[in-house]
Amino acid sequence: MSIFKDERYNRQINIPEWGEERQKKLLKSRVVVIGAGGVKSTLLMCLAAAGMGHIRIIEFDKVELSNLNRQLLYRTSDIGIEKGQAAKKPYKI
Repeated sequence: MSIFKDERYNRQINIPEWGEERQKKLLKSRVVVIGAGGVKSTLLMCLAAAGMGHIRIIEFDKVELSNLNRQLLYRTSDIGIEKGQAAKKPYKI
């Protein structure tokens, strides 16, 4: 029986080389990402979307208007907020 209640990770689980056991390990895994701008903002989105269980972000910069065209993790409403705090906010699309 699957621990995944929805279909979010079905595509990953169905890959023979990956499977449900590796997805469970990923859910229990921890990672530290130093920086949350530039490439790291996209990396954080990918880690969260893949099902990484615990993500720690070390970042001391604040979101600026000039970040928004290339740092897809942030919204206009995040301007002035520390990137680490803005990155952990849940977004509703």
